Amino acid sequence: MTPELARIHTTDTYIKIAYTLKRKNEAGTLTAEDLTGLSAGDLKFKMLNAATGAEVIALTATGVTFTASTAGTVEYDFSAAGVLIPGYFNGFFVLTKSAQTIHFPIDPGGLRIEISSDTQTAEVAYWDAVA
Repeated sequence: MTPELARIHTTDTYIKIAYTLKRKNEAGTLTAEDLTGLSAGDLKFKMLNAATGAEVIALTATGVTFTASTAGTVEYDFSAAGVLIPGYFNGFFVLTKSAQTIHFPIDPGGLRIEISSDTQTAEVAYWDAVA
C-alpha cells in the first residue's frame, strides 16, 4: 500500500485527516473495509512519534468520524493538543469488530503525519529527536 502523508503546522486545528481503511480480502484483493453497522466507539485513532515511539495522541474515539458504509472512509479531526510538537508521526485507526481489533494501516509510516512549526521543520525536529 502507498503511504499517505498529511502535512500540518503546529497551530493548525482546522485539520482533518481523511483515510480509507483497506485490507486484502480472501481472494487477495485490496478492498475497502465495510463499516456498515458500526457505532462511534468502534473506531478510534492514535498517533505515535516516529522518532521516539512515544504516544502523542492516546487511543481515542474523540475526533473520529466515519460513514457506516462499504466505502471505508474515516476522518480524524485534530485538537490543539495533537499538533503542538513538530516532527514526523505515525497515525493509526483502530477498528473493533466482533470484539476483535485491527490497525489501519498495519505498518508504521503507512499514515505519516508531518508537523512543522514557525521555526522548525518536521524533518529537523525528527532528527533532533533521534539524536
